[in-house]
Amino acid sequence: MIGLDQTAAVYTPGSDGDFTVLSKPALPCRLILVRSPNSTASERADEVSGAFVLWGPDYIMPAVAQLLIENTRYNVEPNTAAAIRGLSAVVYRRAKVEAAL
Repeated sequence: MIGLDQTAAVYTPGSDGDFTVLSKPALPCRLILVRSPNSTASERADEVSGAFVLWGPDYIMPAVAQLLIENTRYNVEPNTAAAIRGLSAVVYRRAKVEAAL
């Protein structure tokens, strides 16, 4: 899929609530960091006002999930997963994420 040049490992919670169950080991994706449009160039380097992840149309993200992308974990925010449609079919899926603490 065009533009999906990163890979995420998708984890779901285990019985103890920690994200230890590997649901999908290698999901092609693209992490998009959104920066504030009114900040200066030096502020934008450190400031992220939001983040989204895109992936292909065939995978349905679990309702509660954590992604590992390039050695950083991100929590998928509830109720933000959505399908992005082309002319006649879903071409990507996306969800809002935030860095896990």
